[in-house]
Amino acid sequence: MNDLSEISYGLEVLRRVWNSWDRSTLSDEQSVVGDRVLNSANLDRLIDSLYFFCACADGDALNQWQGYAGDRGFSIEIDTAAHLAPLDTSGQGDAGGLFMHVVPGWYRVIYDPAEQERLVRKVLDFALSGGGYRDGRPLDSGHLETFLGTVIAQFKHPSFNAEREVRFIALRRGPDLPERFRSGRSGVIPYVELVCPPGEGRHLVSYPGQDPPGPLPLKSLTCGPADAAEAALIASAASRLMEAHGYDVRVHRSRVPYRFFRI
Repeated sequence: MNDLSEISYGLEVLRRVWNSWDRSTLSDEQSVVGDRVLNSANLDRLIDSLYFFCACADGDALNQWQGYAGDRGFSIEIDTAAHLAPLDTSGQGDAGGLFMHVVPGWYRVIYDPAEQERLVRKVLDFALSGGGYRDGRPLDSGHLETFLGTVIAQFKHPSFNAEREVRFIALRRGPDLPERFRSGRSGVIPYVELVCPPGEGRHLVSYPGQDPPGPLPLKSLTCGPADAAEAALIASAASRLMEAHGYDVRVHRSRVPYRFFRI
């Protein structure tokens, strides 16, 4: 899904660090490069082009059942070693080009503000010092935007640290990659469809003209907290559902002793 608030939070951290930078330590050229990147419209475009597939490092966490799954919810374990890619059904091929300002993949979310600022400073210091130069010239601004975009896409407000979130970060491949919408508790939610690209390659985008996508990388399924009388029925139905769709995965019952009260 495309979460505007989280991407905006990362951009705020990035610009706060740059605005507090001691410019006396930089050459005029370095200051210009930094200002150009930090004020780049490309970084602002991340708000419309970046998508998060959010998960939790704990598959049976009380706060996740309470905050997201609700009564009789399910937790699906994902194999993060498997590669995912947005499905492009536009038929446009590579005509739109690839907007590359984040390295797609799985990342652990960073909540600590001090760690967030440290990482931003590390990337900026590398890019604007000798490490960020090639043949005596500074890195292309596109490379710096990609480093910074990948870092800030991992940031989240510290008040959410109990969620222990991990996320797959994906990019919308320009305006030609179809964007979908679904309703949610917060309103209309934009998203892109992720699939497992066929073969061994780590494709950034999967096209219908390729071989059919592989099955989703599911490892197990946990049924949420429920009364003992219902838990067995729920687990049995969930097992049959997985089998009907071709998934040979383990089905567990939640170990959380929590009851949802219906009003």
